[in-house]
Amino acid sequence: MNSEQKRWRSFIIALFILLFGGFLYAWSVVTLPLEQKYGWSSSSISLAYTLNFLVTALVTLFGGKLKSRMGIRRTVLAGGVFTGAGLVLCSMMRGQIWELYLGFSVLYGIGVAFISPALVSYCVQLLPGRSGLAGGASSGAFALGALIWAPAATKILAWKGDVSASFLYLGILMMVPIVVLSFFLTEVSATPQAGREEEKKPAAQGGLLCMGRGEMLRTGAFYAIAVTFVLGLACGAMVMSYGAPILKITFPEVTDQTTALLVGVFSIMSAVGRMFWGTLSDKLGKLKTLLLLCAATGVSMAVLILVSSLPLYIAMLVLATLCYGGFACIVGPLTSEVFGPEHFDENYSAIYLVYTIASLIGPVMISAVQEATGALSGAFVAGLGFCVAGALLCAGLLRWAKGKRAETPQH
Repeated sequence: MNSEQKRWRSFIIALFILLFGGFLYAWSVVTLPLEQKYGWSSSSISLAYTLNFLVTALVTLFGGKLKSRMGIRRTVLAGGVFTGAGLVLCSMMRGQIWELYLGFSVLYGIGVAFISPALVSYCVQLLPGRSGLAGGASSGAFALGALIWAPAATKILAWKGDVSASFLYLGILMMVPIVVLSFFLTEVSATPQAGREEEKKPAAQGGLLCMGRGEMLRTGAFYAIAVTFVLGLACGAMVMSYGAPILKITFPEVTDQTTALLVGVFSIMSAVGRMFWGTLSDKLGKLKTLLLLCAATGVSMAVLILVSSLPLYIAMLVLATLCYGGFACIVGPLTSEVFGPEHFDENYSAIYLVYTIASLIGPVMISAVQEATGALSGAFVAGLGFCVAGALLCAGLLRWAKGKRAETPQH
């Protein structure tokens, strides 16, 4: 097996690992059973989800060099053990909310940090000439995990009649394949930088700025990129986190079955968006794609403010989730393109914080607006403002990048 075949094999294996590790987006299926069993408030249970994002971000930020030291195999193996142990611990809870925070927020959060951002950056490094495809497919695979684990958790709950059983079986079913598959991953440094075809692609060359995290954090480009992603992701996070209530608040006549179906569609479109926008970014360029994402998301926000047609309203919600997947998939590839592939691991650990910040802004903003006004239009107006600001920042980045390329011609 030649080096290019090894890379593609490792890439496919990484996608399966991410698919197995993607329980995070299926979290909502266990919230009501937890309320019913332990009597915890919905806000206390929701806090576990928020804390999970924070733990994942902190571990990713401060453990940016961990993958290069441990190697991808041991990193993912550890991730499998942590995710499995976290869910198994949740199955042994005795009614104290801190047990949920320890098991799901801390242990499972550490596991996610070792699996998701580590493997997304790994996939981008595996296919440097197709970084958009790699970033889209890998982040999409993690998002699609909900299509496996949500029905699995529901069926186990119906079978055993206890949410603890769902945590136990899911922990085992998740941990075993992740641990086993981790042994089949090939270290990036163990093979040449890329196959012949990929070496011809400009994305395989150095970035506009070749610098590590310390230097990157002192550049204006980093903050412009980070803010643009936060603004765009926050719009999608509003819809992703508040999808069913959005439809019921605006169109009370909509049935619960329709809203449940729509939530499933959101997950699928988020994954489809990662593949679509990631592939497009390989052809069009990462910054141009980012500008298009800001524009498309802005259109969805503007129409949601004005529209009174249910089909068009749903179409705009779907467009917002499609774009959310697009923002998510090009975070890694754009970081590599601008700041260089040589320091990608440590740089990605810093830019990864945009997910957490956006997940705190978007859902909080739309729920606060709804509680204050009884409507959602104010949140969409703010979202439109976010998109305009993001587009202006992105336009500035495009001019800066053009000037930078003129100063340093690519050979």
